[in-house]
Amino acid sequence: MLGSTLVGGFAFTMLSSSEIVLVATADIAEGDALTPEQFAIAEVRMGQSLERYVQGTDAIGEGAVARESISRGELLPRSAVGQAVDSEMRPVTIQVAQPVTSSLSKGALVDVWASGGQEGASSTILVESAVVRGVDEGGGLSGQGARVEVLVPSSRIASVLDALGAKRNLYVVEAPGLFEDAE
Repeated sequence: MLGSTLVGGFAFTMLSSSEIVLVATADIAEGDALTPEQFAIAEVRMGQSLERYVQGTDAIGEGAVARESISRGELLPRSAVGQAVDSEMRPVTIQVAQPVTSSLSKGALVDVWASGGQEGASSTILVESAVVRGVDEGGGLSGQGARVEVLVPSSRIASVLDALGAKRNLYVVEAPGLFEDAE
């Protein structure tokens, strides 16, 4: 009887103990600078998976950036914390030729297309799975269309700049799999 009481007490202690981890208080796009102010401390029961998550703000060093997009309310995985010098992605702001959809938001994946320009130029995909860092829907007094800041692999920057220089129309198209299931 004493043995089962001790085992039960130990199991209860293991199940009821919680660990401190960081949780995002806002959406963070891949490539965004990480600061302690973007996170809150949460007490959760993690068990053995605790080692996969950041447990304190001291782990977010100076120059830290997100290596992947992190949604508001999501725990901060250790694998998502990197340094800017490690990133192959570069931010580019694109004046797009069409209004952006309301579902386009920070952290979304988009394909960047070019169309028009030279006589007979066909539509071309410039970048697949670019990460959206910000959206400015434009309009207002400036009369300009939407601007979308995206992270582009450094190997694709030249194709985007060439399309802009050739005055081609650029479009962002949401990548497949981004739409939430209807409930």
